[in-house]
Parts: sequence; C-alpha cells; structure tokens
Amino acid sequence: MEHYNLDEDEVVLYKGDVVFKEKTQSTQIVLTNKNLVFIDVVKKIFAHDEIETQIYPVSEIKMYEGVPQVKAKSNDVEIYLKTKELEFGFQSKNEVYKFRSAIIKLLTGKTGFERGADKVKDKIDVVNDTFGVDVVKSTEDVVKNGIVESIGGLFEKVGKIGKAMFGKKK
Repeated sequence: MEHYNLDEDEVVLYKGDVVFKEKTQSTQIVLTNKNLVFIDVVKKIFAHDEIETQIYPVSEIKMYEGVPQVKAKSNDVEIYLKTKELEFGFQSKNEVYKFRSAIIKLLTGKTGFERGADKVKDKIDVVNDTFGVDVVKSTEDVVKNGIVESIGGLFEKVGKIGKAMFGKKK
C-alpha cells in the first residue's frame, strides 16, 4: 500500500473508502488483522499533497458479551473504542456489511452466520433440557410421519414427564 506499511505478520482484511461527517473528501479505510487505518490525502494547491494517517489497534475496540461494538445503521458505522468513538459512512449498505463482517470475524473468530447458528443451537438445548424432548428429532418425526401423529407422540412424552415430576394425585 502506498501510504501504510504492513508489518511482516499483518494482512489486509478489508479496504475501501469512507466519509467522515466533518470532511468533504473520502478517506481510505484499511482493516488489517492488527489495525484499523484511516488514510487521508489532503490536496494542496501550491504545495505537495499531505498524507494524514490515523492508526487504531483493533485490540482497542470495545467488546460486550463477546460482541465487538461496531454498530451499523444504513450506510453509517459507529465503532466504540476504549478511548474514543469513530463515526463514518460508506457509499453502500453492501460495503457496510463487508466491513462489519470482516471486523466481527477478526475479533470473534466466527462469521455472523456461525454466531447466529450458535445462538439457535443454545436455544434448542434449553428447550431440550427443559422439556426432555429432542427438538431436532421431533421436527424430523413431523416431516416423516405428519404433524398429527408426531404431536400425539410429543404430548405423550410431555405427559410422562409431568407424571414423573409431579406423580399421580389420588
């Protein structure tokens, strides 16, 4: 890259253009496995252009319950660092998605899809443990046997659990 030198063990994960609210020109953004870099080329009329580079270590991004504090709304992004807050905009929602996906994967080790699947699995495990029912197996039974037969079997299981938990009243 022309205005930023990567460390030997540093790689580019995302590169694009953003606009800060207080500036009229676009700024290049580079997300690496180590840093979030903003590069401004300030055009001078009678002098050489000035290059302004701001570097923020990705380790400075706040995390809450394992989720990086990178918020997206429409084409705008807010990043909450330990010492400050960054706000900027992208040209399209697609670019916001690409950038946010790259930063979440970097900081959590999982894609958004993997994190969503883990949430669903956790909820299924809660239902399985609470009712003693295998939700995946029950869904498979509904597909194979039809809904009436499968629900009857489910009520039978729930009835057995209730009897085991509360016993028969005389």
